[in-house]
Amino acid sequence: NHEKGPFGRRERAMLRVRRTRTLQKFIAAHASVHNHFNQERHLYSRINFKLNRTAALSGWHQLSGANFVPHRFVPIAAN
Repeated sequence: NHEKGPFGRRERAMLRVRRTRTLQKFIAAHASVHNHFNQERHLYSRINFKLNRTAALSGWHQLSGANFVPHRFVPIAAN
């Protein structure tokens, strides 16, 4: 590392703090999105999973203010 002395140490310490803050912001946002979309796929049939996922995505787009046109859902015959 070319940064030697007290100034280099201080800059590295500040970089760690910035990374920590950024990570905390990311984790907070990720948790809310993950909780919204985590549908526990293994507990649902495919049709119910797709319906729940479409509803969650539609709700998310309404919250975010994005224009959302859901794809037409065509159920597939259960196996």
